[in-house]
Amino acid sequence: MKSIKLEQYIAAQTAFSRRDILALIVNKKIVCNGHVVTDISMRIDPKHSHVMVDGSALIKPPEFYYFKFHKPKNMICTLSDPQNRRCLSQVIKTLKYPLFPVGRLDRDTTGLLLLTNDGSFCQSVIHPTNAIKKVYSVTVSSSLDNKTLSIIRTGFFLDDGPVQFESFVLTDHNQIQLTIIEGRNRIIRRAFEMLGFEVIHLKRISIGGISLGKLKMGDVRPLTPKERDLFKRS
Repeated sequence: MKSIKLEQYIAAQTAFSRRDILALIVNKKIVCNGHVVTDISMRIDPKHSHVMVDGSALIKPPEFYYFKFHKPKNMICTLSDPQNRRCLSQVIKTLKYPLFPVGRLDRDTTGLLLLTNDGSFCQSVIHPTNAIKKVYSVTVSSSLDNKTLSIIRTGFFLDDGPVQFESFVLTDHNQIQLTIIEGRNRIIRRAFEMLGFEVIHLKRISIGGISLGKLKMGDVRPLTPKERDLFKRS
């Protein structure tokens, strides 16, 4: 590891979010090698840099953690919630690492959610240019007819742009498995609403080479080296 973003270095060892780190920089609370930091995108050598955050020294190279979590329904993918609803912080507290979610699932969607403290890994998953495939199981309110399947196959438009699913497999008369590479807000639910269907169950079953597998709802476990390798190859 020759260099790393200062933001990533701090996030890996503290509970500070990107917003927190930016505020610390604005208030001149971060010092690297004796110089006040002014740029959140600054890169450092983690083995030979001395970083002070609000008067406390970070003295070790960052250690990154990667988990997969089977998100249940009615959980908010945030680290806090002003309405005191069930959220990810309750899960992350049990792991005792400064983790954050890689992307989000909406409140009603279940399935695979990745947790990490590695900002570069997070960006590699969510950035659209990397075209990471995500597979969802979708159950709708009525049978999917041939006309609808033809529209899904050829693509269509929503108010914020075109929708083109990478592939799909019909698994039951009202259930379909979709592969997408987009991350637009609620794109699957909005797509089926436009097609005249209500989504009654939506579950993410894989991201890149990482699958939900037999992980039970509400459970969390570290990614294996094999899973991380599969993701890199994907």
